[in-house]
Amino acid sequence: MASRVLVADVLGFSRLVSNLDHEALESRIGTWVDLIEDISRGTEVRNIQVISDTLFVQEDGCASGLERLLLFSKNLLEHGLANSFPIRGAISEGDVTWGKLTYGKALIKGHTLERLQD
Repeated sequence: MASRVLVADVLGFSRLVSNLDHEALESRIGTWVDLIEDISRGTEVRNIQVISDTLFVQEDGCASGLERLLLFSKNLLEHGLANSFPIRGAISEGDVTWGKLTYGKALIKGHTLERLQD
């Protein structure tokens, strides 16, 4: 299915995991997850998968899907920084199969673009 996908990553997350004790780390991760859920509710974006600090968000390829994805991205950047989560990400377009196993060219392209950001 033709989609647009955001792939985003928290910069410095490995240092957080390495430097925080278990209780502090759980609290920090809870803040990260709550942030994503709040932004999702506010933008009505539904297809979200989180693996550690990496976030995958899928929206339809239509104009309204792009608007929701851009708003989600904007809010993630703004609220992420406000909560000391600097975000690096990219949006790509293409076929994606979303489910228990999510895959597709758009995910690979988005992940590659995200990693190339400096």
